[in-house]
Amino acid sequence: MTTSKLIARSIAEKAILAQQEMDELAVQLALGKAEARDKFEEMKKDLRKNVQTWKKTLGKINTESQSAWSELESRLNLGSAIDRKVFDEQYRKIMDTLQILEKEVADRWPDFNTPEEILHELEKFKLKMEILRLKFSLKKFEVKDDFRSKMSAITNTIESITRRTERKLKAGKSKYTDIKDELKIAYQHVRKALKSF
Repeated sequence: MTTSKLIARSIAEKAILAQQEMDELAVQLALGKAEARDKFEEMKKDLRKNVQTWKKTLGKINTESQSAWSELESRLNLGSAIDRKVFDEQYRKIMDTLQILEKEVADRWPDFNTPEEILHELEKFKLKMEILRLKFSLKKFEVKDDFRSKMSAITNTIESITRRTERKLKAGKSKYTDIKDELKIAYQHVRKALKSF
């Protein structure tokens, strides 16, 4: 298998695992097996740890990037989201910073594998934040059949995208940036499923 095909397959596997994590989080919250604020703190802690690792991996980051990473770290340290108002404020601040960082990573390191991993983790974090936002917003939070069927269909969609990308790579009609675009499409499908709550 060529390097490009391995990358395409790896991205597909990550997207499917992310979809499964979203489904599991939604079910835990709906069944009351997890509190939204506790999950939020757990997610922030995990992302802080990742940010520290990424800063080391990327090494010499220019001042602009360094300040964006530091800003994200400080926003992840804002304290516990004790209610919806606090959560909404933290949500907005974190999401604004993530948007800046995603652009920074994509623009500065477009053909480097580590940013792909970073972008994947940031996207996964954002999707989980969306689930938590729904939980904080809704009095009754339940996983509907429509959500389940859409989440199940996403696996097929991701596999289809992967096969299409592999064919393009084999024919020499695709490049690494195309794979990233395909991954964005997969995450858009997850976002659509989340809207069925």
